[in-house]
This record gives sequence, C-alpha cells and structure tokens, in this order.
Amino acid sequence: MVKKKLNDEDRSLWNKVAQTVQPIISSISGRSISGGQFFEQSADLTPPTAKKPTASMPQSKTKPSPKVRLLPRPVMVSPANLDISGFGGISRSSARLIKSGQAGYTRKIDLHGCGRDEAFIRLKSFIINSIDQGHRNILIITGKGVRGNGVIKSHLQIWLNEAPLSNHIIAYCQAKPKDGGGGAWYVNLRRKK
Repeated sequence: MVKKKLNDEDRSLWNKVAQTVQPIISSISGRSISGGQFFEQSADLTPPTAKKPTASMPQSKTKPSPKVRLLPRPVMVSPANLDISGFGGISRSSARLIKSGQAGYTRKIDLHGCGRDEAFIRLKSFIINSIDQGHRNILIITGKGVRGNGVIKSHLQIWLNEAPLSNHIIAYCQAKPKDGGGGAWYVNLRRKK
C-alpha cells in the first residue's frame, strides 16, 4: 500500500478534527487512553498532565462529559479440588502446604449426626462466620458414612462448588489421616471483601 502525503488542505482539516477528539474511555478498566498513555480518569476528564485552562488560554465551549465508569462483570471461578487439579488461584507452595496438612486450620466443624439439610445450613453459617472472623484455613469433618458413602460426605463437594459457598472458597482437598482422612476436608477461604 502506497502512503499518500497530505496536502495543506488535508493537513488543516486533520488538525481541526484532532483538536475535537476526546480520550477513549476503556469499558474494562475505567481508565482513559490518550496518546498511548494510561491515566486514571478525573471527574472532569482532564488528564493529570494537562494544564488547566487559565484566563490567557481559550476555554472550551462544551462542558466535559460526566465521569463514566463501567465495572467489569465479576468472573466467578469454581474452587479447585486440590486432590484432582491445579492450584485454584493460589501458589503451588500454598497448595502443597494445604494438601499435606502443614497449613493447619484455625477452625473446624464436625457435621457427624446431622441430616443433609441441617448439615448444609450449619456449613453455610460456619463458612460465613469463619470469613467474618478472618480465618483462612478450616477443617470440615463429614465422617465417612456407611461403607465410605455418607450422605454429607457425598454432598460436600457439590455444596462447595455451587453458590453461595463457591463464592467464599478458593480450594479444598481431603484431609490427612491425622485430621480425619477420607471423612474430613481442608478448605482454603477467600478474604473478606
């Protein structure tokens, strides 16, 4: 493709158009883009490096548009089952500490003897209270059930992977034998927002 050189009329027209251009507002980050540089948007859409108009400078006749800030839609990521896959948004070393039981836990709940519905209600309340109190690693004891197929044990992973609990959990895995083995789970919680 051959580039054409601008004549004086085209250059004049281009300069007039360029003076009317406003910074682009990024819908993802709420930042403006101007000349390849990013800057946080102020209420009047004036970049911090630009000079404010003074009496000697010509004033713009148009009012600046109001601040526009579009927030990105939250992306909910399912908690990672460290026994099966990945690291669930935590470092490899943190995942290793959780899986080995060395991360410890600061709070635990024992759901032995509860019915399925009661266990879910108690679990939900326990997780929310744990986050409010600043706990990051908890232990959930479900018991193994008859022949290892307990109702609470089989439902726990479903509950942890579905809202509302999935919004509060980063990762989980089966506990080591010293903490309950196949009838207990280490759970890593998100920080309180």
